[in-house]
Amino acid sequence: MIASIPALVRQHAQDAAFLWTQRMAEIDGPLFSAEDVGRRDQRLAANIDGLVAAGPKGREIAREGAQAQGGTGEWFVLTALALETGDATEVEQAAGMALDSGPAGARGLSSATGWSLPLKVSGPVRRWLASDDPRRRRLGVAALSHHRVDPGKGLAALLDDPDPATRSAAARLAGNLGRTDMLPRLRAALEEEGDHLWPAWAGTRMIDADALAALLRFVRQRPDDRQAGFALDLALVALGPRAAGELTTLLGRPGTQILALSRAGVPGDASILPWLIERMRSPETAHAAGCAFRDLFANDIRASALFTDDAASLGPGFAGLDTLPLPVADRIADWPGPDAGAPPFVSQRARMLASLRAGMAAPARPLAPWRHRQPGPAWV
Repeated sequence: MIASIPALVRQHAQDAAFLWTQRMAEIDGPLFSAEDVGRRDQRLAANIDGLVAAGPKGREIAREGAQAQGGTGEWFVLTALALETGDATEVEQAAGMALDSGPAGARGLSSATGWSLPLKVSGPVRRWLASDDPRRRRLGVAALSHHRVDPGKGLAALLDDPDPATRSAAARLAGNLGRTDMLPRLRAALEEEGDHLWPAWAGTRMIDADALAALLRFVRQRPDDRQAGFALDLALVALGPRAAGELTTLLGRPGTQILALSRAGVPGDASILPWLIERMRSPETAHAAGCAFRDLFANDIRASALFTDDAASLGPGFAGLDTLPLPVADRIADWPGPDAGAPPFVSQRARMLASLRAGMAAPARPLAPWRHRQPGPAWV
């Protein structure tokens, strides 16, 4: 029998859910570096280990948390814990609960397959890919994508799966792997009914002009989609010298103006800084202009006074804004520029953009997995 203190076990579950939610919010963003992610990953792993050590009580408390709270973090904890135990029955029960719970459960489960070590997920992934349940097939494809595992000849069958969402996930997998041999199938997908995002994204990564045009159509038609920013990032990298012209077009459209402004730093033209500063003075455009600034300059904004979490200090029009931190236009206007002697701050977003650029330069190679677990000291 395993002795455990329920209050401590519950704290492990709550801390793990919080850490994962924070990780998900910042894993593609400008605030965390790989070292920051590593610190949290070490703490996250320690909390998962604590739940494993608690035995059945740990699984019970994780299950209660997922059912009561229903957040992505809680479903991540339950499913990551099941994968860690290695028990097929536990894994399938947890996976079924997560999938049945809705989008939050599916996201938590998918992210748990990315967090867990390949040895822990290989067996479940094989079962899921062979399942009659399209949700499980889709989950298996997502796990392959997280770990950049190539299913070989099986990828063609996945791209022709009867489930549209599984086909879409397979297109994303093809792009992540750099499977240029799948480009004809991706082109065909652009002519079919359905969501063209991931076939367009994968084809763009393989330097296909038709796919790039489809990706830009997605951005123009669905600028509020949660993937629109990621799509525009790759499109701008693919456009190269033509990126400025596309940004000008998007900035001239009311629906895409803010999204385009937030990506104005991707081409790397620092001469736009005075123009960005003017947009930092408006509550409507300040946050997007700050995003563009952070793409242009490798600054750890937490260690500077160039951004603030006190929106009200920027003026009456800014009070109540929750898109923090916000740039302080006057301080940035007086900023002398990056300190040549200071080490550059490489954010997770910078790592993501570097992965996309390297992927465009070598389209037949897998994208670097910037979201993977990072090593790092926890208690510093």
